[in-house]
Amino acid sequence: MQPYFQALSKHLLPEIESLADKRANEEGLGNFSIPLAAILFSMIDLLGYLIRKDTETDTPQNFRILLLNDSYFPNSYRSEDVELVIKIYRHSITHTVFPRATAEIGKYEKEPNLIIRDGNQLILNVHVLAKDFINAYAKIILRIEQSDEDLIKTISTRFKKMRDDDYKKYADTIKYYEACQLNRNMNKNPVKYRDRLELYKELDKSYSWNKNSMKWE
Repeated sequence: MQPYFQALSKHLLPEIESLADKRANEEGLGNFSIPLAAILFSMIDLLGYLIRKDTETDTPQNFRILLLNDSYFPNSYRSEDVELVIKIYRHSITHTVFPRATAEIGKYEKEPNLIIRDGNQLILNVHVLAKDFINAYAKIILRIEQSDEDLIKTISTRFKKMRDDDYKKYADTIKYYEACQLNRNMNKNPVKYRDRLELYKELDKSYSWNKNSMKWE
């Protein structure tokens, strides 16, 4: 778990800080607002997943658990704000790049509110979200460094579940990819597509799949 958080701190957190420092135009829009929001949504989803105490994985509840937890985020975050962030901004940025309906995303450094109304437009102030996320992340790291046993146990359990679920979900895709690569190396003119079970049966004559190293050996 620790190397994972070290990687987040070394690589993703500086990206968030760098994007947050990019200046918006006079309307408060642009200048990497959407890429910043996309990274923040991924990180919020991840941290919400890691600190939740149940066995579920759904993204909306990951958001609620983190953003509505006043141990990490300001208590000015209201449930209706979070629902707007999830359904109008997160889902649309993830799947269609731009916000849905009449929504916008921008940076307003002098505006303290997460959601800004401008006429009939609702604007997500990603500057506020970034600032609050960076503070929340620092609080989580501090609790880990202070050996908060309850939090560490929760995160460790959830991290293991995430890794195990990933393996169950994607192991056969990796196995098939590695099988195709091995088959390609064995044959000068391999067919473009091979039935995976047929291919596994052929490779099993000389190799065995090591699920730990994720390689045919």
